[in-house]
Amino acid sequence: MYDIVAGDTLEKISRKIYGSEIYAGLIARANPGLKEPLTQGTSIILPNRSAKIPKNISASKDEVSVLIEGKRFRFWQSIRLSRALDVVDTLELSAPFEPDNPYFKTTFQPFSFKPIQIFVGGSPLFTGTLMSVTPSLNESKTIEVSAYATCGVLGDCTAPASAYPLQYNKQNLQEIATKLCEPFGLTAHFKESAGSYFSRVALKPTEKILDFLMELSRQRNFFIGSSEDGNLIFQKVVSSGTPVAILKQGVPHLISATTTFSPQEYYSHITGIGSARVQHKGGQYTVKNEKLKNILRPFTFSPSDADEGTLKEATESKIGRMYGNVVSYRIEVSTWRDSSGNLWEPNTLISLEAENAMIYKPYIFVVRSVEFTQDQEKQTASIDLILRGAFDGQFSGDFPWQ
Repeated sequence: MYDIVAGDTLEKISRKIYGSEIYAGLIARANPGLKEPLTQGTSIILPNRSAKIPKNISASKDEVSVLIEGKRFRFWQSIRLSRALDVVDTLELSAPFEPDNPYFKTTFQPFSFKPIQIFVGGSPLFTGTLMSVTPSLNESKTIEVSAYATCGVLGDCTAPASAYPLQYNKQNLQEIATKLCEPFGLTAHFKESAGSYFSRVALKPTEKILDFLMELSRQRNFFIGSSEDGNLIFQKVVSSGTPVAILKQGVPHLISATTTFSPQEYYSHITGIGSARVQHKGGQYTVKNEKLKNILRPFTFSPSDADEGTLKEATESKIGRMYGNVVSYRIEVSTWRDSSGNLWEPNTLISLEAENAMIYKPYIFVVRSVEFTQDQEKQTASIDLILRGAFDGQFSGDFPWQ
């Protein structure tokens, strides 16, 4: 927050806070209804431009450091951090609660939306916002706290009035995401080209921002997650490369492997039908599932703003996501780190062989999500795996159970 002083203008505040007047528009968009001349004493929101790394964080390899409002919080008992390819990061933390302690009263205030950071071995792993605060009523006197990555606010909120109009003509996914993130002080990271532009799309005034971006992303075969600094990250599923670990049943560090099949979501044909409008024919495009024969299980959908050129891309993306959703694997390992000593990461590759999970030979999977857990006794990681090549519509070869 910033309290306006006499003589302030948006450009002066921008230079004072960020070192340049170019962020004057950003400040205005983060404060709907704010107009010049500015009123002295008014409190305004200043969007964060970067996540700062404190100097007092331990560099011990596996030590977990928790910071709330930039201050080290050492009293937590257990922690669970979930990172995923297609969902923003979330955090759950438990701690002893001391209702008579002024520090605890200040730190765990409901509706305070305090910033929280997690570091492992001195490196940032999570930057987010405290959300739910739930005190326990039993004798243990604990408090359960949840948080999501800073960009999770886009899943809660609609666009501010300062972002209007909400119609985007001939703009690509990155351009649209950048405009919607800017009022919140967020950025949209793209690891590759954002793809073709959308002829004409509009965000409804009542529609949540993240829902809108996810729908557009699905049509361009992108997935939205969050980065360690709390911003949105747009990426496509990795299809090649060297596995970060080779795991096998009965060999450390693999504890367990579980398979989940979803046959009701498995189709023989996926058809995309374009919406018809003036001077534009709807058209349709069908992709056949070559893995499913001798049975008809069709699925038809209508992607928004799909013309003849983009309907094929949207339909192939749809069947790719089908392969990614019909079968999944969850493994539990006794370490937070891969074979190279790096923390497990979504969108990397793992080689796995586990006969009890119907993986009868070494098979390379994509890491969809990772859940880091630590309590007073141990560190473990639960990792969700998907078929390589599935989400991008390029799946080929045998299934793990064949």
